Amino acid sequence: MKLIHHPYSLVKRNPAASALCFSAAALLLVFAISFVRSEQTVYYYDYANYWIRLHHLSRWFGTEPIGALKQVIYSIRYSEYNDLATVLLLPWQSIAGNSRLAFITGLALTFAFPAVLSFACFFTKLVNDNQQNRQVIFCIGFLGLMISPQLWTPLLYGYVGTGGLVMVFLIWTISLPKPLAEHDYREIMILAGLLCLLVLFRRWYAYWVAGFLLAVTFETAGLSLLRNRFQLKLYLPVLARLSVLGFGSLICFLVVATPIGIQMLTTDYGDIYSGYKYTSDFAGVMRVLHIHFGTMSLLTAAVGCGLMLTKTQLRRPALIMFLQFWISLLLFIRTQDLGTHHYYILIPAVYSFSIYCFYRLLLCTSSIIIRRVISLVVGILLLANFAVMFYPSMKNSFVARSPLFPELRHYPMIRGDLDQLHALLEYFDKLEMETANSIYVLASGRQLNFTILYNLCAYGEKSYEFCEGIAITNDIDKRDGFPFHFFDAQYVITTNPLQYHLPDKNDQLVVSILRSRLISGQGIGAQYQLVNQRFLLDKEVEVLLYRKISDRYNEDSLDDLEALLVARYPHLAEKFTFTPELLNKLTGGTH
Repeated sequence: MKLIHHPYSLVKRNPAASALCFSAAALLLVFAISFVRSEQTVYYYDYANYWIRLHHLSRWFGTEPIGALKQVIYSIRYSEYNDLATVLLLPWQSIAGNSRLAFITGLALTFAFPAVLSFACFFTKLVNDNQQNRQVIFCIGFLGLMISPQLWTPLLYGYVGTGGLVMVFLIWTISLPKPLAEHDYREIMILAGLLCLLVLFRRWYAYWVAGFLLAVTFETAGLSLLRNRFQLKLYLPVLARLSVLGFGSLICFLVVATPIGIQMLTTDYGDIYSGYKYTSDFAGVMRVLHIHFGTMSLLTAAVGCGLMLTKTQLRRPALIMFLQFWISLLLFIRTQDLGTHHYYILIPAVYSFSIYCFYRLLLCTSSIIIRRVISLVVGILLLANFAVMFYPSMKNSFVARSPLFPELRHYPMIRGDLDQLHALLEYFDKLEMETANSIYVLASGRQLNFTILYNLCAYGEKSYEFCEGIAITNDIDKRDGFPFHFFDAQYVITTNPLQYHLPDKNDQLVVSILRSRLISGQGIGAQYQLVNQRFLLDKEVEVLLYRKISDRYNEDSLDDLEALLVARYPHLAEKFTFTPELLNKLTGGTH
């Protein structure tokens, strides 16, 4: 049984189409290389996470491959940020090296291009027009997704979620062209395995999987039962396949990753990540979608969805994709707003519908000249849609101000204060500190946070000896709790104004309260002294450096700190409560 068209078979009879697709891929790779080379920054938080993981894992595989493999398996079973995607990048990394440029090109070659190919094959099989049009359909699908800015933005940030799209389109290619009842159990088990693998790849794809299973259930069982007056016995085979698909994927995931699976099922992520939730109503959701996709993409997607629903052979897959889009979106925003990379959950449906709309537009006329004009206009619009996202030179153009295109922007990241950050590191380097957690950063913004300082120290062009002394910080109250290792630090770095990364400062009370104590010299702040050193970062952010002058804290000041945080988070009191042993250590008393 042929599950998917081979890409080569779809373009081999049309050299022009093949050349066009290859040229587009080459140009996009050149764009990515140029983009990364123009950046002058320190990558931090998620922007650096997998790049650094790849760096460590490659070294580990080089010296102790068995231990590295065990670590990969352990991370898949226990970690929310596992190394499954990282392992897939190792072959390219072994050739290209550890640079940021090598990492981003690796993401493009390993994940983005296969995702585009798999989408083009899926789109061709879905539309399934006559043989003469297949090469055209393939090229439209290939080019349409290839130049979508929403595909490239997370990749250029350093996210690995792009690879999940390959599995998404494989799942759709197998499942959507025919009803579930016509699938044999071998296909069902393949689908269950792919759904499991998708969640293992990045856990937030669980929302896509949930949307897919619910949409298929509604379309297959719900509508069928309603149409046939609940003649259940006629649909037992269908229900059996649904059960195998749903429970099979769940059991597969729980067997492979039992600990993280149990954690995902028992954790209230809506509470932990409430600080990342900005929108509170449907109008806000639509506004966010418009910011990310723009009017053109959303409008053509809506039209394309409607056109698919009017065509008998496409009605069922269109309904599933439509339902899946909204179910996945609504489930996700109950937890938090979508980050740039989370839009990979929505991109498959949006671009399937949108590209189908453009395809049907070409079929409106039989005139070759008119079709070429339409292709030219659509091509210009898609290129403009891409350019406004990434090119600063477009910033003040009328195109960038047009509501047709996304409001979201991702220009090359450039810092003008790298010399100041190096000066800060050089100050500590002269102190010859070797103690772990000896430096704590009370800031979590774009100008300064602990990963900016640590990544520049450990992976920058200059070499420093004290990098392991920079402590991992607790930046989000509900997720991280109180940083009790804060009291191990001999130096505390903060900023004026204070740097947050969440829109609601009340979700980062730990950072703000500790800083206010240091600035005022009250409470625990009495144990610290401002150092006469000045470092000025971009956007007039001043670095303030405090040195601990006493290891003994006043018990009342610690009790006051604990009471403030426990009162704010009574349901998470254990994350903010000082143990008697710690109080004894900090106060020199007996508890």
